[in-house]
Amino acid sequence: MNNKSNRCFQFILLFVFLFACSVHPVKAEASSALTCHFLDVGQGLSVLLESDGHYALYDGGGPESSQFVVSYLRDQGVERLDLVIASHYDLDHVSGLVGVLHVFPVLEVWGPDYSINTNIYESLMRETAELGYTFYHPEQNETRTLGHATLQVLSDGLYHEEENDRSIVLTAKQNESSLLLTGDLTSVGEQELIDQGCDLDSDILVLGHHGSGSSSSWSFLSAVSPSSVVVSCGAVNDFGHPSTRTMERIQTCGSALFRTDLQGTVTASFLPGGKILWNTAQCDDYSGRVWDPDTSRSEKTEAPEEPSAPVTYVLNGSSFRFHRPDCEMTSKISAKNRVDFTGTREQAIELGYDPCGVCRP
Repeated sequence: MNNKSNRCFQFILLFVFLFACSVHPVKAEASSALTCHFLDVGQGLSVLLESDGHYALYDGGGPESSQFVVSYLRDQGVERLDLVIASHYDLDHVSGLVGVLHVFPVLEVWGPDYSINTNIYESLMRETAELGYTFYHPEQNETRTLGHATLQVLSDGLYHEEENDRSIVLTAKQNESSLLLTGDLTSVGEQELIDQGCDLDSDILVLGHHGSGSSSSWSFLSAVSPSSVVVSCGAVNDFGHPSTRTMERIQTCGSALFRTDLQGTVTASFLPGGKILWNTAQCDDYSGRVWDPDTSRSEKTEAPEEPSAPVTYVLNGSSFRFHRPDCEMTSKISAKNRVDFTGTREQAIELGYDPCGVCRP
């Protein structure tokens, strides 16, 4: 075949190929999903994020859940974590992280930039240092990629007085869907995010502070406008979580509800086109735990032998926690937020306050 005939033949092949592509276009590889695992760690919080074989863990639950979290990660095929995040340094959020750090190699470890005089904080710092890790303190608006997902820090809590409001607030986005994680953020921290003009609109909201009455305010729920909410709390807990009034707000907002205390571990996958695939049907139980000292400590917990006697507690009007008077945390409460209250433990909870995680009143 001469050169002229060869060129003519090549042109014909090119024409046929282009025509075939116009009739049967080559399909682009489907976009992958971001899967959010809301682990059933009892009275605590632990969320595993997975995108394209990359993993991030936000909190690790309490000490009793450490082995479960490690086993769950292994079952998911996790060999390495890109990111481990301690939202803040409460026992029920970070205890399980110690076991995780001992088992899995981690690229980055995040935590808020404050220190606290508690055994769990000191243990966490000591263990991470011995393992060769240094806590990185992310700043507001800082971002990281996780596979095809984008993680963004909305708040580093640096300037807050109360520990709960120092929680690292994080969004995770992929395939036009988004998740908002707020740790134990209270309504005070929520309002600051609103005042700062943060983009809070999210498809899924993990309720702050396990559904506590001091979190998930009307204004915050309106700003987030979640189609679904997740409550992570224990089927048996001494904190009255989730709060009845919080559950009433969620039901009024019309958000689909998922609860680890009633449904176990829940997963949601962000699929292309903004579709979210859940591993279970939504929960239709919007009831909270109503405290009644004459019958039980909680609707879903065992009753004590005797109702508690009136004692003096210190109430924190900012964090909505109550403490024993000798608790080390009371020295950090400003005068304007401190109230000395005499009554029963149940009455303090009914007023909307949560027991301190340090002195455990």
